[in-house]
Amino acid sequence: MKIKKIINLLLVTAVTMSMLVLPAFADTQGGNSDFVIENGVLTAYIGPGGAVTIPSSVTSIGDDAFCNSLSPIKVTNITIPNSVTSIGTSAFCFCDSLTNVTIPSSVTSIGSDAFRDTPWLDKQTDDFVVVGNGVLIKYNGSGGDVVIPDGVTSIGGGAFYNCKSLTSVTIPNSMTSIGDEAFINCDYLNSVTIPSSVTSIGVDAFEGTTWFYNQTDDFVVVGNGVLIKYNGSGGDVVIPDGVISISGSSFDWSPYSTPVTSVTIPNSVTNIGDYALADDSLTSVTIPSSVTSIGDCAFADTSLTSVTIPNSVTSIGGDVFETCSNLTSVTIPSSVTNIGHEAFYECSSLTSITIPSGVTSIGDSAFSDCTSLISVTIPSSVTSVGENAFNETPWLEKYVGDFVIVGNNILIDYKGSASSVTIPSNVTSIGACAFDSCWNLTSVTIPSSVTSIGDSAFNSCSNLTSVTIPSSVTSICDNAFLYSEECIIHGVQDSYSQKFASDNKVPFAMIGFSFGTARYSTTALTNGNVIVTISVTDGTVSSLSHTFTANGSYTFIATDNDGNKVTKTVYINNIDKTKPTIKVSIGNGHHTTGKVTVTASDTNLKSKSITLNGKAISWSSNNTFAATGNYVVTATDKAGNTSTASFSIK
Repeated sequence: MKIKKIINLLLVTAVTMSMLVLPAFADTQGGNSDFVIENGVLTAYIGPGGAVTIPSSVTSIGDDAFCNSLSPIKVTNITIPNSVTSIGTSAFCFCDSLTNVTIPSSVTSIGSDAFRDTPWLDKQTDDFVVVGNGVLIKYNGSGGDVVIPDGVTSIGGGAFYNCKSLTSVTIPNSMTSIGDEAFINCDYLNSVTIPSSVTSIGVDAFEGTTWFYNQTDDFVVVGNGVLIKYNGSGGDVVIPDGVISISGSSFDWSPYSTPVTSVTIPNSVTNIGDYALADDSLTSVTIPSSVTSIGDCAFADTSLTSVTIPNSVTSIGGDVFETCSNLTSVTIPSSVTNIGHEAFYECSSLTSITIPSGVTSIGDSAFSDCTSLISVTIPSSVTSVGENAFNETPWLEKYVGDFVIVGNNILIDYKGSASSVTIPSNVTSIGACAFDSCWNLTSVTIPSSVTSIGDSAFNSCSNLTSVTIPSSVTSICDNAFLYSEECIIHGVQDSYSQKFASDNKVPFAMIGFSFGTARYSTTALTNGNVIVTISVTDGTVSSLSHTFTANGSYTFIATDNDGNKVTKTVYINNIDKTKPTIKVSIGNGHHTTGKVTVTASDTNLKSKSITLNGKAISWSSNNTFAATGNYVVTATDKAGNTSTASFSIK
């Protein structure tokens, strides 16, 4: 049985229904509570709507980030920064108030239905709606024989969706990629010209077209070596040399009577697309070292028993081996840095896994429901473990000890039953759902070794009333305290936890110590130094001071015996050690006989005076002096700096 791909509309509906439950408390790593940002990906917008400017820390807008079909977010304007390179599937779908969108040239990829059912997209009336760096996101033309304009670099997902009048399309040499479902259900499309510049073609890009069904070669290869369809007889399949990319769902269309049992991939292939070989009859695959990218669900639901991933691969995508129930052995190379969400979900025959030292992150449910998994080796290089990564595995269930700490001292699960918990001092981060549904829990003390608290870390701890968070914590992720409505955060003054509490309307109680009022040796303009003394409400430290020799800032840092830190920055701008400027200009080019023009200037000039032969005289209204004799000019500023100058007229 082949994997069934969910129709976009159903997928959007399912996602939006799940979004009806809004987080009780939410935050982002960047501290802006309107956005949920994870490793540069904007995964959700939870703000009030209106005109929205996406933060410059965002590099990608994730699938469904602004989408909610049942309760559309009332966003009216979207400004996307030039840090963003991609916009995911259904990212702004159903934003029925969105009338203006600014998309920078940095954007090179836009997913299917990204702006579906928005007034902004509806009012785009050009035949070819091209945005960002040449991304064609919608075709409004009359069909027939269509020539896509030169300069278009990619066709976005669903751009020609259901265009029944389209009969032929010519793609320009500027094109490099064709998105998922780009021409899906264009029933009468019978001619397609794809240039060699095209290196990537998405899932079901030509599904439902006459042209696609008329391709009868065993291996249908287009563009720059992109395999988009297999029509062979099944069995042991050897993909021909010269194929560079196996596009999504390439083997979904085979009429073979004999199932595909093995696939040998040639050294020319660098990319295996989403769902590329997802077929339950597949028992063996050879992946060469030329492959650098493996897409989501590439081998999902197959009958593979063992897999060796080559050293050329750096990331294992989401759901890659999902429900491979016969998989007993997998070799992950040291080149891999990321294991995607649900990568090995429900691999029920997998008994052990060794994660190499190059891996830094393990995605949500990556090994969840691997019901035979009894041995797991996680290196210290792992700094992030997603939600339920090892849920429903014997390894986790039989783990000895109350605290399951893995990788770089990440607490991923609490197995105890105590009401009051002090987290061990070696823990550096609290992983997603670590204390999920710990109903007995009433208080938690977090040590100063911890720097981050993961998504839903204390989800549904309904009796939790107190969490003490040290100043070392600088990141609190989305939904950390979801459904823990009685919780009060205890932290030190000016800490990240205080800001998090303020941004999310969580009760906050100050603990430990804090800085008192700063005292300045002077607040008036001065040409001397300024000494700032500040008190600390802690028994071990009475006062701190700093001497400013110039204008600027200084941050006081105090640490108590528990490692909590408080900081306070003071600023000085009343030091002026620059003397006034006196300029003497000689008229007619002669010192002895001409007139002399004198000026005295300073931003904070207080007074200026002039003497002739030792007697004070009035300052000329035009700053010009002609009487013979010896002059002395004096200028003083408000800080007490004084300058003098002398000259003679004969």
